[in-house]
Amino acid sequence: MSSTPAAAEPRSLETGNPRLMFGAVWQWTQSAYLPYPGYRPWAGAVMSTASLSYIAGTLLCRRWVPRLGAVGAVRRAAWITSASALCMVALAVTDYRSVWAVMTPLCLYSLGHGVHNPCGQTGAVGPF
Repeated sequence: MSSTPAAAEPRSLETGNPRLMFGAVWQWTQSAYLPYPGYRPWAGAVMSTASLSYIAGTLLCRRWVPRLGAVGAVRRAAWITSASALCMVALAVTDYRSVWAVMTPLCLYSLGHGVHNPCGQTGAVGPF
């Protein structure tokens, strides 16, 4: 690997020498990891709650199907999904902007979808 800056050796890429090419690419891509301006580290944690609520929905589906059957589980999940849709409509009408105001209906939707999806797959391979 050359210690000469890549810009000083423009022919390093043309020669096809892997060592020179590696050095040039490394110089072009090396940089300290700096978050983009306005980055909020909790934003990823907030978005991951949607995944967790989907997983909770699949676990809920496992509890509801033996008790209520697939149709009963889907009916209950439909109420959860409908509630999330009403919350989203209310947010759109009122133009209320908050992270949690958006994430709460999204998590409700993910919870309902977590119940719908496994039940739908069960219905696809076997009778209700």
